[in-house]
Amino acid sequence: MTTLWDTGRRQPVGELNTRGLQLSAITFSPDGRYLAGARADGVTLWDLATHARIAEIRGGSSSSSLDAMAFSADGNRVVTADRRGSVFVWDVSTRSLINTFTGHRGQIAAMALSPDGHLLATAGDEDNNVTLWDVATGTRWATLSGHTAPVTSASFGPDGSVLLTGSQDQAITPWMVRPDQAARRLCDTLTNGFASVAPIPPTCR
Repeated sequence: MTTLWDTGRRQPVGELNTRGLQLSAITFSPDGRYLAGARADGVTLWDLATHARIAEIRGGSSSSSLDAMAFSADGNRVVTADRRGSVFVWDVSTRSLINTFTGHRGQIAAMALSPDGHLLATAGDEDNNVTLWDVATGTRWATLSGHTAPVTSASFGPDGSVLLTGSQDQAITPWMVRPDQAARRLCDTLTNGFASVAPIPPTCR
Protein backbone atom coordinates (compact mmCIF):
# COMPACT_ATOMS: atom_id res chain seq x y z
CA MET A 1 0.00 0.00 0.00
CA THR A 2 1.04 3.60 -0.61
CA THR A 3 0.04 6.18 1.99
CA LEU A 4 -1.05 9.74 1.12
CA TRP A 5 -0.11 12.40 3.66
CA ASP A 6 -1.37 15.89 4.43
CA THR A 7 1.94 17.71 4.84
CA GLY A 8 0.35 20.62 6.68
CA ARG A 9 -1.29 18.50 9.38
CA ARG A 10 1.33 15.74 9.08
CA GLN A 11 -1.39 13.12 9.02
CA PRO A 12 -2.26 10.32 6.58
CA VAL A 13 -5.32 11.07 4.45
CA GLY A 14 -5.69 7.87 2.50
CA GLU A 15 -4.08 4.81 0.95
CA LEU A 16 -3.61 3.61 -2.62
CA ASN A 17 -3.60 -0.07 -3.44
CA THR A 18 -0.16 -0.74 -4.91
CA ARG A 19 0.01 -4.46 -4.08
CA GLY A 20 1.82 -6.43 -6.74
CA LEU A 21 3.35 -3.32 -8.31
CA GLN A 22 7.06 -2.65 -8.22
CA LEU A 23 7.01 1.13 -8.58
CA SER A 24 10.31 2.85 -9.28
CA ALA A 25 9.00 6.44 -9.51
CA ILE A 26 5.81 8.37 -8.74
CA THR A 27 4.56 11.87 -9.56
CA PHE A 28 1.42 13.99 -9.16
CA SER A 29 -0.42 15.53 -12.10
CA PRO A 30 -0.22 19.37 -12.12
CA ASP A 31 -3.92 19.71 -11.20
CA GLY A 32 -3.60 17.23 -8.34
CA ARG A 33 -6.24 14.87 -9.74
CA TYR A 34 -4.00 11.92 -10.50
CA LEU A 35 -0.96 10.06 -9.26
CA ALA A 36 1.19 8.24 -11.79
CA GLY A 37 3.51 5.40 -10.88
CA ALA A 38 6.22 3.97 -13.13
CA ARG A 39 6.73 0.23 -13.53
CA ALA A 40 9.22 -1.65 -15.69
CA ASP A 41 6.57 -2.23 -18.36
CA GLY A 42 4.46 0.93 -18.16
CA VAL A 43 2.56 3.42 -16.04
CA THR A 44 -0.26 3.05 -13.49
CA LEU A 45 -2.71 5.90 -12.80
CA TRP A 46 -4.76 6.53 -9.66
CA ASP A 47 -7.67 8.93 -9.14
CA LEU A 48 -6.78 10.84 -5.97
CA ALA A 49 -10.40 11.79 -5.25
CA THR A 50 -11.53 8.16 -5.03
CA HIS A 51 -8.11 6.53 -4.42
CA ALA A 52 -9.05 4.07 -7.18
CA ARG A 53 -6.61 2.60 -9.68
CA ILE A 54 -8.04 3.82 -12.98
CA ALA A 55 -5.56 2.78 -15.67
CA GLU A 56 -2.70 0.47 -16.54
CA ILE A 57 -0.79 1.81 -19.53
CA ARG A 58 1.54 -0.85 -20.87
CA GLY A 59 4.39 -0.83 -23.35
CA GLY A 60 7.97 0.32 -23.55
CA SER A 61 10.78 -1.29 -21.56
CA SER A 62 10.24 -4.63 -19.86
CA SER A 63 13.81 -5.29 -18.75
CA SER A 64 14.93 -1.96 -17.31
CA SER A 65 13.43 0.05 -14.48
CA LEU A 66 11.69 3.35 -15.28
CA ASP A 67 13.45 5.64 -12.80
CA ALA A 68 12.34 9.13 -13.84
CA MET A 69 8.97 10.55 -14.78
CA ALA A 70 7.16 13.85 -15.30
CA PHE A 71 3.72 15.12 -16.25
CA SER A 72 3.18 17.70 -18.97
CA ALA A 73 1.84 21.05 -17.73
CA ASP A 74 -1.66 20.27 -19.05
CA GLY A 75 -1.65 16.81 -17.45
CA ASN A 76 -2.35 15.05 -20.74
CA ARG A 77 0.98 13.27 -21.05
CA VAL A 78 3.44 11.45 -18.81
CA VAL A 79 7.09 11.03 -19.74
CA THR A 80 9.24 8.27 -18.24
CA ALA A 81 12.89 7.31 -18.68
CA ASP A 82 14.69 4.03 -18.05
CA ARG A 83 18.23 3.03 -17.09
CA ARG A 84 19.17 2.19 -20.68
CA GLY A 85 18.71 5.75 -21.91
CA SER A 86 15.27 5.33 -23.48
CA VAL A 87 12.45 7.85 -22.96
CA PHE A 88 8.75 6.98 -23.29
CA VAL A 89 5.83 9.39 -23.84
CA TRP A 90 2.40 8.21 -22.64
CA ASP A 91 -1.00 9.71 -23.47
CA VAL A 92 -3.19 9.87 -20.36
CA SER A 93 -6.51 10.27 -22.17
CA THR A 94 -6.04 7.39 -24.64
CA ARG A 95 -4.07 5.27 -22.15
CA SER A 96 -1.39 4.50 -24.72
CA LEU A 97 2.34 4.74 -25.44
CA ILE A 98 2.70 7.33 -28.20
CA ASN A 99 6.44 7.78 -28.64
CA THR A 100 9.86 6.41 -27.69
CA PHE A 101 13.12 8.37 -27.84
CA THR A 102 16.58 6.79 -27.80
CA GLY A 103 19.96 8.38 -28.14
CA HIS A 104 21.62 8.61 -24.72
CA ARG A 105 24.25 6.34 -23.25
CA GLY A 106 23.40 5.06 -19.80
CA GLN A 107 20.71 6.21 -17.43
CA ILE A 108 18.71 9.41 -17.98
CA ALA A 109 19.95 11.74 -15.25
CA ALA A 110 17.80 14.80 -16.02
CA MET A 111 14.54 15.39 -17.84
CA ALA A 112 12.19 18.36 -18.34
CA LEU A 113 9.11 19.13 -20.44
CA SER A 114 8.52 22.61 -21.83
CA PRO A 115 5.37 24.33 -20.47
CA ASP A 116 3.56 23.92 -23.80
CA GLY A 117 4.51 20.22 -23.95
CA HIS A 118 6.20 20.56 -27.35
CA LEU A 119 9.83 20.10 -26.30
CA LEU A 120 11.46 17.51 -24.06
CA ALA A 121 14.97 18.01 -22.67
CA THR A 122 16.95 14.93 -21.59
CA ALA A 123 20.49 14.30 -20.36
CA GLY A 124 22.31 10.99 -19.86
CA ASP A 125 24.69 10.23 -17.01
CA GLU A 126 27.45 9.07 -19.39
CA ASP A 127 27.70 12.18 -21.56
CA ASN A 128 27.77 15.93 -20.96
CA ASN A 129 25.14 16.97 -23.48
CA VAL A 130 21.45 17.85 -23.35
CA THR A 131 19.16 16.62 -26.11
CA LEU A 132 15.98 18.46 -27.12
CA TRP A 133 13.22 16.36 -28.66
CA ASP A 134 10.08 17.27 -30.56
CA VAL A 135 7.47 15.43 -28.48
CA ALA A 136 4.92 15.20 -31.30
CA THR A 137 7.23 13.66 -33.90
CA GLY A 138 9.89 12.02 -31.74
CA THR A 139 12.68 13.69 -33.71
CA ARG A 140 15.84 15.10 -32.20
CA TRP A 141 15.39 18.88 -32.31
CA ALA A 142 18.81 19.99 -31.03
CA THR A 143 21.85 18.93 -29.00
CA LEU A 144 23.18 21.38 -26.41
CA SER A 145 26.91 21.04 -25.68
CA GLY A 146 28.98 23.05 -23.23
CA HIS A 147 29.05 21.30 -19.87
CA THR A 148 32.27 19.50 -18.98
CA ALA A 149 30.63 16.90 -16.73
CA PRO A 150 27.31 14.99 -16.73
CA VAL A 151 24.13 17.09 -16.51
CA THR A 152 22.11 16.24 -13.41
CA SER A 153 19.15 18.66 -13.53
CA ALA A 154 17.09 20.58 -16.09
CA SER A 155 14.17 22.99 -15.92
CA PHE A 156 12.33 25.19 -18.42
CA GLY A 157 11.41 28.78 -17.62
CA PRO A 158 7.74 29.77 -17.34
CA ASP A 159 7.35 30.62 -21.05
CA GLY A 160 9.56 27.82 -22.36
CA SER A 161 12.05 30.10 -24.09
CA VAL A 162 14.91 29.36 -21.68
CA LEU A 163 16.19 26.03 -20.37
CA LEU A 164 18.38 25.91 -17.26
CA THR A 165 20.72 22.96 -16.74
CA GLY A 166 22.88 22.03 -13.77
CA SER A 167 25.91 19.79 -13.99
CA GLN A 168 28.55 18.04 -11.95
CA ASP A 169 30.93 20.66 -13.36
CA GLN A 170 29.25 22.99 -10.78
CA ALA A 171 27.81 25.24 -13.51
CA ILE A 172 24.20 26.30 -14.01
CA THR A 173 23.79 27.14 -17.69
CA PRO A 174 20.90 29.03 -19.36
CA TRP A 175 20.08 28.02 -22.94
CA MET A 176 17.92 30.12 -25.27
CA VAL A 177 15.94 27.27 -26.82
CA ARG A 178 12.97 29.25 -28.20
CA PRO A 179 14.26 32.59 -29.58
CA ASP A 180 10.83 33.37 -31.07
CA GLN A 181 9.22 33.39 -27.64
CA ALA A 182 12.05 35.43 -26.14
CA ALA A 183 11.71 38.00 -28.92
CA ARG A 184 7.95 38.16 -28.40
CA ARG A 185 8.45 38.76 -24.68
CA LEU A 186 10.96 41.54 -25.39
CA CYS A 187 8.54 43.17 -27.84
CA ASP A 188 5.74 43.03 -25.28
CA THR A 189 7.98 44.73 -22.73
CA LEU A 190 9.03 47.46 -25.15
CA THR A 191 5.50 48.06 -26.42
CA ASN A 192 3.83 48.13 -23.02
CA GLY A 193 6.49 49.76 -20.90
CA PHE A 194 8.61 52.04 -23.07
CA ALA A 195 6.44 53.14 -25.99
CA SER A 196 6.24 56.71 -24.66
CA VAL A 197 9.97 57.20 -24.18
CA ALA A 198 11.60 55.15 -26.95
CA PRO A 199 10.79 54.18 -30.54
CA ILE A 200 9.40 50.68 -31.03
CA PRO A 201 11.53 48.46 -33.32
CA PRO A 202 9.84 47.71 -36.68
CA THR A 203 9.89 43.97 -35.96
CA CYS A 204 7.64 44.53 -32.92
CA ARG A 205 4.95 46.42 -34.85
